[in-house]
Amino acid sequence: ASGAFRIEEHRAVEQAVPEGFATAEPWFIIDGPYGAELVLRHREEFYRWSGASPVPLPVPSRDWFVAARPNHGCRLADGRIAVASRRAGVALLDPRGALTEVLDRSNGLLVNATDHALAGRDGSLWLVTRFGLTRVDTASATTLHDERTGLEGFAQALARHDDRLYVGTSQGLFM
Repeated sequence: ASGAFRIEEHRAVEQAVPEGFATAEPWFIIDGPYGAELVLRHREEFYRWSGASPVPLPVPSRDWFVAARPNHGCRLADGRIAVASRRAGVALLDPRGALTEVLDRSNGLLVNATDHALAGRDGSLWLVTRFGLTRVDTASATTLHDERTGLEGFAQALARHDDRLYVGTSQGLFM
């Protein structure tokens, strides 16, 4: 099968592709408390899509997406969107998708390459990088979790279940 699908009660359900977007390239997913949005790239433009009509992202955001190679995003408690990237750190977008801030090596991240972003219940932002797990208080400084705090191996995945944070690394699963 080809086309777009959404997960509904543990099943893949085909989703009608918006008219004119049949050739759009899926770019990454933004996780949120009310479902997920897919970011599409279509004719050199970027759009957010959650099943209705795609919504264009503002110009500064599009420029950052092209250079950064984003790979995952999440919606923060305050409505902002955090987007992890392979090349340029993490972009913070306002609820409409406009770029407001970039978190990278120049302002506290250990590396610019981030693999995954997850919103914390307390408003923080958790990031998986090749050097460990980083907690970002989006209103202040960052916190790095690595072998010094008991996290062994290279962090590869991050999930929350039953109020616990789980980190999958090259050495196993950590809580």
